[in-house]
Amino acid sequence: MKAIMKNFLFPIVLLFTATSFEIQAQSAADEASAQAFARSFETAYNQENLGAIRGMYTEYAVRIDKEGRKMTGRDQIAAYFAEQFRDNNATLLINQIELTWSERENAWVTGGTFAVFSNTGKFEFEVPEMGEYSNVMTQDNGQWKIARSVLTPFARASSVNGDVVVDK
Repeated sequence: MKAIMKNFLFPIVLLFTATSFEIQAQSAADEASAQAFARSFETAYNQENLGAIRGMYTEYAVRIDKEGRKMTGRDQIAAYFAEQFRDNNATLLINQIELTWSERENAWVTGGTFAVFSNTGKFEFEVPEMGEYSNVMTQDNGQWKIARSVLTPFARASSVNGDVVVDK
């Protein structure tokens, strides 16, 4: 019986080991292309290139902003950005921190921080808007696309009686 178990387990362990190396190699390549996508999005935003931004979302993408407003479809998302560009002279900075595989989404998820510095014309100084983002990414004809984007404010931490309290 032990010989049967040993002969049965060895191929399974070997298969798992080979698969884990393949996944690591794939995620390294995906990490580089996801970083390139983040840079391309940042560039398109800073150049106010609505066509490029629209093309970075899937047809039925969902975007939820920091205030919880939900936009559905790349056309509605592009219209949102068009309004932002009309009302603000803004610069976007993205810091992509992670790329992880989500079994729930069955897709890659990128996450990180963002900062938008804008001069709305109402103030003499730039008004920073900062937070965190999480994008569910898919591949369409070999190109990354955002299927779902959720922006959230930074969590604020404070100390109450020696305990750390995190507020959103």
